Amino acid sequence: MNTVIIDVTDQYTLDSANSYTDISDAGKLKMQVSNTSVRLLLSKLGYSDAKINGIIRDCYRFETRLAKASQLVSSATDVESYLAETDNRCSFSELQALQGDFPLTEILAHYGYDIAESYSLTYPKFLASVGILYNARYLDEIKAYYMVHTLQDCMPLVDRDTFDRLQEMTNEISENTKESETEAPDPYAETKGELSGEDKETAILLDNFIGKYLSEPLDQVYIARHCTAEQKAALKDLIARIVTYYSEMLYAEDWLSEAAREKAVDKLSNMTVRAVYPDTFTDYSGLTINASETLVDAVAAINAFHMTQRVEKINTKKERNEWDMKALSTTQPNAMYQPSDNSINILTGIMADGFMFNVDDRYEETLAKIGMIVGHEITHGFDTSGYRFDKDGYYQSWWTPDDLQAFQLRASKLSNYYSGIIPYPGATGYSGDIVKGEAIADMGGVKCMLGIAEGVPGFDYELFFKTYAMMWRMKDTYAIESALSSDEHPLNFLRVNATLQQFEKFYETYDIKPGDGMYLAPDNRVAVW
Repeated sequence: MNTVIIDVTDQYTLDSANSYTDISDAGKLKMQVSNTSVRLLLSKLGYSDAKINGIIRDCYRFETRLAKASQLVSSATDVESYLAETDNRCSFSELQALQGDFPLTEILAHYGYDIAESYSLTYPKFLASVGILYNARYLDEIKAYYMVHTLQDCMPLVDRDTFDRLQEMTNEISENTKESETEAPDPYAETKGELSGEDKETAILLDNFIGKYLSEPLDQVYIARHCTAEQKAALKDLIARIVTYYSEMLYAEDWLSEAAREKAVDKLSNMTVRAVYPDTFTDYSGLTINASETLVDAVAAINAFHMTQRVEKINTKKERNEWDMKALSTTQPNAMYQPSDNSINILTGIMADGFMFNVDDRYEETLAKIGMIVGHEITHGFDTSGYRFDKDGYYQSWWTPDDLQAFQLRASKLSNYYSGIIPYPGATGYSGDIVKGEAIADMGGVKCMLGIAEGVPGFDYELFFKTYAMMWRMKDTYAIESALSSDEHPLNFLRVNATLQQFEKFYETYDIKPGDGMYLAPDNRVAVW
């Protein structure tokens, strides 16, 4: 059922709660930008420098108190403990008893959230701490906190000069933080830099206003331009074929007991599929924006409309295939598995311009591209994270002890293999534990596609393998040390070479023999599924 979640605030002026005890360089830059922007708007409102200094000081004091309270709420060291600690169901009257002096229930009632049959309160201790902080002693700090954050939210909406000043300061953060040195390059940076005149204004409008406040209507325009109903129908048909074969693949896993195979197939058959775009869209006809109003008023109207939508969902049944486009935009060039609802999600962005799926592609190309992506996402339901969740997305084991041990041994072998790889001369090493989930998914996807290919007369395996390799090709340098220690995805060339090494059909296709660079002895192959 849809309910109301009461969670810990993450609305801080600095980059995180931890920065209030040990501020990072990024936090210092963010503080500088925040102070400058707040000073700009408060001065426009007629406040004196002395008054502005006091407001900023009091805001930081209150944020420090909130940050301290938030750091005390959790003692969980693993996912199971975290879920047990944060799954606290309570009634409206129980919230009243827990909130102390803080008027949480009055706020809920003001916005229409007082109708929930029950509430999910992540951290009762934090609510109790806020109840203590909601005190006349801290009234000036509380006022300052809300003034600062209201101004920050409104700064892009006041006027063009203020917006441009904010953009300049934000860009300064990006250019000066250490994190920016290791971020993946923006593939459209050069194009954006070339924009001018009307095109530049359109890009600003899309990135900072329509995309931020009206993302779902923008998604609908994107879908109409980049994906057809024919493509969606063809992809859904392909996914159905892949799921059918994947079921056969699971039944054939001889290292699983019969009980574990049945549970795995049951999880697969209950997997929700969100393909390309939703079957229905939100009706925005009830949203009215008056052109004579300010931009602040327009955003307030949009927020009120979305608030009404959320309130209307309270106490209604949560549909498994429901697609919340505000949380999962179709414009992302991505696909993903979500363990919490056991779903695979193939988004329009990954289909745009026919790169990953073109109805005119040969079948070998289709399997190597979008077919492989689908198989990959399905396998995430059975990787080293997904295996912990059951068919309904609950965090609970569905394995027998012996099957779980066999799975973990296979995953450990894969992890050790990747940890032994030196990806380029001078590299300090590789972490198999970090990449094992994605590596398992890559290998499971390829195994599924090769299994489907066996039933296709005259299947061109060389075209399949070549297309798969082309999907991951890229230009790069050895300046990728950060990826070795933090990216859960294997390096692109390993997603090809280390993955295809696991399959006999690859050896047959290219006549690979012992002693060849791509040869891996059968006993050393590490595919989990």
